[in-house]
Amino acid sequence: MYTWIGILGAAAVLYGIIATYFIGRRHNEKSSSALDKGASMTTVRHPVLANPILILYVAVPIIALLLGMLAVYLTKS
Repeated sequence: MYTWIGILGAAAVLYGIIATYFIGRRHNEKSSSALDKGASMTTVRHPVLANPILILYVAVPIIALLLGMLAVYLTKS
């Protein structure tokens, strides 16, 4: 049972990463010139790595999944 929960969690994280990529790409295509007027050069050069919200959107589910796996491991023994 825990294996299926882990697989579903990993699938949800993977889906979130892929969906975030495509949503960000579509958003950039629609209005890139209007949003980039006040952006720093670092953000313009690295739109994904310089975006803290996007990093948190990807990192929080991964951290939650790892903490859940750790909790299951510690309660099993």
